[in-house]
Amino acid sequence: MRRDNAAWIPLLLFLAGASLVLAGLLELPAAIFHPAAAGLGLAVAVRVLNLLILGAGGHGEIVRELARSLNVFHRIAFLDDDPDNPRAIGKCEKLGHYVREYPIAIPSVGDQKLRMRWLGELAAAGFVLPVLIHPTAVVSANVPLGYGTVVEARATIGPGAVIGRGCIISSGATIDRGVSIPDWTLIDCGQVVRNGQREA
Repeated sequence: MRRDNAAWIPLLLFLAGASLVLAGLLELPAAIFHPAAAGLGLAVAVRVLNLLILGAGGHGEIVRELARSLNVFHRIAFLDDDPDNPRAIGKCEKLGHYVREYPIAIPSVGDQKLRMRWLGELAAAGFVLPVLIHPTAVVSANVPLGYGTVVEARATIGPGAVIGRGCIISSGATIDRGVSIPDWTLIDCGQVVRNGQREA
């Protein structure tokens, strides 16, 4: 190969690799060399949207399926305090060890006090605390939802409602217009809440 053509090889390899990444055929490593920094040997860390779910029980499965339906998370993993739970990659008390690999995290337990505690610990550890809304849920555009809240499949939240932090709006639940749901509230499947009153 001629010497002047050889100079193009690094650029061609980079463009080929970028094409594979965009096509989903190649996964980026934890750190790559940016072309502009290659001469200086500076590594550029690449962080992806990995989700960590605290609690690998029944509600954790619901949250994982909801997260998968959004098609935005690269990987989804569980933490659980049960050492025999095969789905968990570690214990909840070690959550701080996973913040770099899984920068986004959410609790998935029905227990109100435990949900409060875990949200506080996740925030203190530097995790991003998302709001997860199932694609089939209907949420009015002007409704504020607090961080760590989960809105499950076919739930409906009317205009003017306010949803607090760390809430669970279960499948098929209806929150009527103008209703305020306090922090950490669990609305059960199919429940209707209007004017502060819950109906079975």
